[in-house]
Formats: sequence, C-alpha cells, structure tokens
Amino acid sequence: MLKVSRTLLSQRGLGSGNGFIQPQEYSGLAVTPADGTDLPGGATIGLLATGAGNINVNLEGGGTAVLTGLSAGQVLDIAVTRVLATSTTATGIVALYR
Repeated sequence: MLKVSRTLLSQRGLGSGNGFIQPQEYSGLAVTPADGTDLPGGATIGLLATGAGNINVNLEGGGTAVLTGLSAGQVLDIAVTRVLATSTTATGIVALYR
C-alpha cells in the first residue's frame, strides 16, 4: 500500500464540512488497467491520475464511465471497482482507500 497525502476541499465527507481546506491521508494501490480484473482492494473512494489523459471505469453502483480530459495530479472523488484498459490513456493511476 502507498500512503497518499492530499489536500482537498470539503466534499462528500472528505473535509471539515465548513468549506475550509483540510488535509486528508489515504492508502493507495497502484493500478494496472485491465478489462477483465476488478481492483484487488474493492471499491475505491477515489482515484489519482499522475499523468494526464482519460480513465475508463466500472462504477461501484453499476455501469461504466470514461472520465475524459484529466490533468496530471488530479484527484477524483469516485467509487469504482475496475479501471479498464480500453480507452484509458492516463498514466500513474492510483486507487485511493481510507
């Protein structure tokens, strides 16, 4: 497990609830996108893309989504169970967990 520290705005219970920026610490697993394999840690609370591009995911609630135009270093507040290789161009993807 990687340790990832990131400062995020308060959203979905990730911050202090008062709009101030609060540091958060997550556990993270490096992701190798694969069309047929779920993430070994289960559903994420977020994703980190260290290289710009797109990420194609299976959502925890069902269905898929292609997250496009991501910037390097962008943190996504999203619960996913799989990162698909097809249509994923972002690099350095990290699955975030509490």
